[in-house]
Amino acid sequence: MNIDKSAQAVMNSFKTFLKAVVDFFNVEVFKVIINALKPILTAIKLYIAQLRKPIKWRKSNKRR
Repeated sequence: MNIDKSAQAVMNSFKTFLKAVVDFFNVEVFKVIINALKPILTAIKLYIAQLRKPIKWRKSNKRR
């Protein structure tokens, strides 16, 4: 019985440790994803702004 209890305690501590690691990992990954998305979003905004304006070099490319 003592072996089972100690094994259960080890499992419980391991589970809590895993949970803490996963929570920390999720927060860090979330921050990294947000930081990675910010420049992508700004690039998309700039691209859309460029699409709205008539671009002269596109027309010159079509003539060639």
